[in-house]
Amino acid sequence: HLTKLDLSWNVLRLNSAIQLGRAIGHNYGLKELNLSYNAFGNLGAQAIGCALQENFTLEKLDLSQNNIPSKAAFVIAQALHINSTLTQLCMDGNPLGRIGGRTLLQAISSASDKVLSVSVVGCNFDIDDSSLFDPQDATGKYDLDMAEPYDRAIACELLRFANSKKGCRFLSFLHQVDKTTRDLKVEYQEVGRARAQLIRRSSSHMVLRGKVPQDKLEKLFRTLDADNSGNIEATELERGMATLGVRLQPGEAARLVTRYDVDGTGTMEFPEFVDLMSQYYFDDKPTMEWIDTTSGLPLAIPKDGRLKIDFIDLHIPSEADEAESKLGVQQLIENIKADPNQVNLIKLAKNGLHVRQNEGQMLLDTLVSKMDIVQALALILPHVVDPNHACPLIESNVNAAQRLRLQTVLKDMYGPVVGLATGHYSLDLADDIDRATFRKVMEINNKIMYYRRTNNFKDTSQHENHMGFRNEIYNNKKIEITSTFCDKLPKFGTLDFDFVQLSRPKSGILPMSENRFQQLITKLCLDALDNATPEKRRRQPTPATISRRLSPLAYDFLLELQSDNVRVSDLYSRDVSTPLVIPGAVVSPEAPSQISFTGRRLLMELQALFCTRWVTTSQVRFILERWPMDFGTTRVDAALTLFDRTLDLYNYVQVLWTLSDSEVAQLIFRLGWLNLWSPL
Repeated sequence: HLTKLDLSWNVLRLNSAIQLGRAIGHNYGLKELNLSYNAFGNLGAQAIGCALQENFTLEKLDLSQNNIPSKAAFVIAQALHINSTLTQLCMDGNPLGRIGGRTLLQAISSASDKVLSVSVVGCNFDIDDSSLFDPQDATGKYDLDMAEPYDRAIACELLRFANSKKGCRFLSFLHQVDKTTRDLKVEYQEVGRARAQLIRRSSSHMVLRGKVPQDKLEKLFRTLDADNSGNIEATELERGMATLGVRLQPGEAARLVTRYDVDGTGTMEFPEFVDLMSQYYFDDKPTMEWIDTTSGLPLAIPKDGRLKIDFIDLHIPSEADEAESKLGVQQLIENIKADPNQVNLIKLAKNGLHVRQNEGQMLLDTLVSKMDIVQALALILPHVVDPNHACPLIESNVNAAQRLRLQTVLKDMYGPVVGLATGHYSLDLADDIDRATFRKVMEINNKIMYYRRTNNFKDTSQHENHMGFRNEIYNNKKIEITSTFCDKLPKFGTLDFDFVQLSRPKSGILPMSENRFQQLITKLCLDALDNATPEKRRRQPTPATISRRLSPLAYDFLLELQSDNVRVSDLYSRDVSTPLVIPGAVVSPEAPSQISFTGRRLLMELQALFCTRWVTTSQVRFILERWPMDFGTTRVDAALTLFDRTLDLYNYVQVLWTLSDSEVAQLIFRLGWLNLWSPL
């Protein structure tokens, strides 16, 4: 039978193209088909995409130079998630548009269980297709005609999201045939073992299922620490990880130790070992799938009638063991490495990607030959699954000066990226980075909200909605940020809000040792800043009191903040740029003889030093007591930054005894009493 067919340069178009496309769905002999340099256009290419859901023999398909637009590209991309035999697809020279191009590239990165090559050389991705279905904003109500390939592809994509993405679900699912509407009863259920093996996505991620008891970790650490120094080196860490079943890549153990090594001795302490191992724990998750409860079978998209769907996407980010696989990212890089438009293709593909450190490093290595390392990191970091993977990606690729530049480029997004999301945000929604910052904070909020609701935690939010947003102001008007606001995010305007990150570390995590804490304090240059402050403006030691009665001044200033007579952003802008001149040698041997250190710089250093370490309330107070008075209200920002890394939050109210009346008012206003006060 015929296995190879070349129909290129035949001006196939309109109905002929559609009929040929449909015929492919019923052909089970062809392995190679060349349809390049025809005129399949939108409908003909949609028919091809629809056929690829049925055809499981075709291996190579050339659709280059066929005037294929975004709609048809989306249908083809959706089919690639289902088709298991097609390994080579050429789409060169087509006007794919932004959404069409992105969905094709993401089909490559999600193909973790097969080899897939998609060529998009010379395609136009700048065509405006914003009116079409965008998988990144899937929330909405849909009325879809199952006879139309594009509509059916949307329904298939929604089902794929609902089955694979946390926070995506159907609110209603109606099937209408011949004027008869049937409400399909659908539920998200755990599937049996055989079905789970069939649909489980293959992964190259090294994880541990179930938590290793702390006494076992402590015993292992003592065994590795042969000289009883209280520290272990990279070779000992690698041996210990292998004992627990985690095989590290060459050189990875040294990089992991460097992450915690402040004094340059190349060692790691026990609390840091516990923190590191917690990043490899993932509870066994049941395999879930949407089921048609009437039949008891997995939900399938019908081929006739109309579907009326109400769908919601809460934009909850993937866990580290659910991120894009190494094979998928490798395939994406292989597909685009010969394309002269390589950087723009990665920019296009990155939306919707969630990568771990190793996969992020692969993308970064591809970008650095084309652009500055800081700009490349700024491109990748918002798509790294969590701070445990973002922080080492930063630390292993930039020096201190580059890290400061990265913080400047990312602006308010740097905190959420490294796990320090609590704080005040002033965003310009016309700015791409500020818009991405809001979406990042919303993702963190939704993840925490989902966790707290499913575990029946008490609601401590300002608006009684389990969300972390507080004191929201959009264009000088008070609002309440909800998921709907995110789904319909305005393209312009200023948005100010406070955010409280209510996530907690895994049980068993320990605060850093006093020895390690003092090393960080030295790097924070607090003593040098204190010496640079004139005697009369130096902060006086805080009395070691157990409690403190708040004065009326604190409550008066709190009322000023609540009535919007005083804005947090104004206080921050006033104090963040105040400079103090310190000797450069205390920062680094290569620094100039003198450095102008501002409140903003000190906050940046605080973020960088403490984003991977857990502290106690007493350690937080130690830092705040030495915070330069010239930096004013930035001390409150420091308290909020450290809120996210404080283990004993039940003691955090003691921070109030360290602050002035106006600072106490700010902290209460920005955190909320329910997140600050403790009955203990």
